[in-house]
Formats: sequence, structure tokens, C-alpha cells
Amino acid sequence: PSGSRVEYYHTDHLGNVRLGFSDLDGDGAITVGDIYDPTNEITQEQHYYPFGLTHTGAWFATVAPEDQYRYNGKELDEATGLYDYGARYYDPAIARWGQIDPLADQYAPYSPYNYVLGNPVRFVDPDGMHVETDYYNQKGRLVKQVDDGSDQKVLVLTNSKNADKVDAAIEAGKTGPVASSEALAKMNEAYEHSEAAGTEAGFAVATNGEVSSMAYGDENSVDVVSKRSELVESGMTVAYDVHTHPNGENDYGAPTPSEPDKSGIASGTDPQNSVVLGYTAREVVKPGQENVIGQKQTEIKVTRTIGFYNTAGSTGTMDFKRYQTVVNRINEN
Repeated sequence: PSGSRVEYYHTDHLGNVRLGFSDLDGDGAITVGDIYDPTNEITQEQHYYPFGLTHTGAWFATVAPEDQYRYNGKELDEATGLYDYGARYYDPAIARWGQIDPLADQYAPYSPYNYVLGNPVRFVDPDGMHVETDYYNQKGRLVKQVDDGSDQKVLVLTNSKNADKVDAAIEAGKTGPVASSEALAKMNEAYEHSEAAGTEAGFAVATNGEVSSMAYGDENSVDVVSKRSELVESGMTVAYDVHTHPNGENDYGAPTPSEPDKSGIASGTDPQNSVVLGYTAREVVKPGQENVIGQKQTEIKVTRTIGFYNTAGSTGTMDFKRYQTVVNRINEN
């Protein structure tokens, strides 16, 4: 139609429109000039504060002032200064919604007017009702986002960023939780107890990353039911639980679930796979024997290994030291 145009957007990782351009003269190339150049085909350039207010400066934003798709790719109503997200309107000046969250019951610990749980650098709200689950690979890279009403971070047990391989791993259940800094510290505490006492230890983790107190068991089991209840009674939702398998001479030292583990109270109800903190043993050449010709002396090296599981069994394992590095990298984002 006369007067219409095709416009393209360049967005950042949150869907914010940072640059708009259009081939206005139809020559197959984009002409870049200053904001007063009539041949300029940059229709807008935007820079944002974290909660959505725009910076002012000598950008190209004045070229096409009628173009209002900006923060999170949503349409700005210039008359009110509010963004239309579908379910409700958002005010970037006060970082709050103008109406309560239709799904407020799913976010009981938070104000029904809060925007993306107060973390606009990591989360987006697609329709004004809920945030998305972020999936990261074993290199700590964000590889998938799902609009499912959850704000959880999930570790996909693959090094790949290929969408098909990531989806296949998720479909197969090969995932684990991205531990909060508090949960990571608690995992180290559990390991240290088991290595000192030779008995199991465990705790529960809430969806907001908070942890219960530690439960202590015997050589072959630990009961974390009361620790799960501890979180629930405080108004939190349990995301997963964690327990150790002491480094013994039987299967309970492995980073894989026992039969009682798989049929435990968490099975099939928690939003994340559960965690077992075990060990992996492998034969290695003794230090100083690397250059020996002929028979080399070897030894057994035991390393901490984190395992993930659900009702079907193990969904994968990972060197615990590497897991800590990757999780810290993810949580810095």
C-alpha cells in the first residue's frame, strides 16, 4: 500500500529494539547518515536504562517517531508513557505494572506489581503475566528460553548450542539445576561432612534459591523430608533436594541414585531434577611416572562428581569442580 514500508529490527538479548532500518528507496542497500540527512534509512536507535526508560542523545530515534515498538519489543503509548504487554500496562518510570499480576498466586513471595522479579537484566515478561525459564549448556551459555511461567535456571547436560541437540537433551531429561550461591556453599558443606564422618547428609532447595538446614543420616541413607517441610512451612516451594553418597567401597559412593532415591518424596513433583553428590574413581599414572619407559606405576584418583536424577534414574553427571565454575559463570549474568 502507498505510504507503507517494511522495517527490520535489531534487538538485544532481552528483545529490546536497539536499531530499526528500512530500505526506503528500494535500492537494496541501507543508507546511513545523520539524523538530518533525508537519505538516511536508519529509522530508530534506542538505548535503555535497565527498567526501560530510554537514554537521550544524538541517536536516530527522531527519524521515524511514529515507530513505537521499543523496550522488550513492546509498543509504547506516548500519551501515557506506558508499554502495552497484552495482559497489562508497564510504567518504566517507576518500574511497576499498572495492574496486579493475573498469575500473582504463582509468585506469592513477590509484589503483584513487580516487574520481572526485580531483575530486568536477566528476565523478560512476554505478556505481562510471567517470566521465562532459561536453559544453559555445560559451557554456561544461554541456549534456550521457554515461556512457561517459571523463572528457573536449568543446566542442560550438553556442550552444544545447536537448537536440535539442546532440545533433544531436554526431551531426554538430561538436565540439572543451576544452584544458587547459597545452595552451592551448602553442597560443599555436605561433601565436607560426608568425607569427615563417612555418613550421608542432605538438604532441600527452594525455587528462589534459599536452602534448608542440613539433615544428617547414616552410611547408606538420609531423610530430607523434614527439610523439605521446613521450606514449605516458610512459604516457599521446593525446587529439588540434594544428598551425598559417601566415598565408600559400595555403590553408595557413586554419583547415581539408589532405588530408594528414585522413589523418594521428591520424585515426579519437583520442577527440577534432584541431586546426588558422589564420586568418580579412575586409574591415573602416578606423578613423576609420565616419562617412564615401560610399565608405569598407577594410582586410583577419586574426584567429586555431581549427579542428577529423576524417577527413571540418572540423567547425567558432571565433575563437581567444573559444575561450580559453570554455575558461578551463569549466576554472574
